[in-house]
Amino acid sequence: MSVMTVLQRIRSSPTMFLGCQDPAKQLRALESLLHGYRIALVEHSIVEDPPPDLLRSFGEFVESRHGWPMDAGVVSAILSGSSTHDDAWRVFWDAMDEFTSQYTRQWNGPQEP
Repeated sequence: MSVMTVLQRIRSSPTMFLGCQDPAKQLRALESLLHGYRIALVEHSIVEDPPPDLLRSFGEFVESRHGWPMDAGVVSAILSGSSTHDDAWRVFWDAMDEFTSQYTRQWNGPQEP
């Protein structure tokens, strides 16, 4: 199972996977889960596409799109740049969709026409 599969499962049932209903708390819990996922990959010498540090790569992507500083991490940037917590949840997933779409081409290499 890849991190992208995990993200899709979380997206479809966030309360079940993250244990809370508040979108701000869900984003923080998701951030912690992704940090833990990365640590597990490193500790067990597992190489996985996308890049092992998904949050860093995603943060750079969000910063380039929105101009939000990543000093405190991508979730803090999204929460600070969004008008509501519900909006932040939507912004996270919209950005993740765009990030995934853009970078899937890079991870998978050139596609046949």
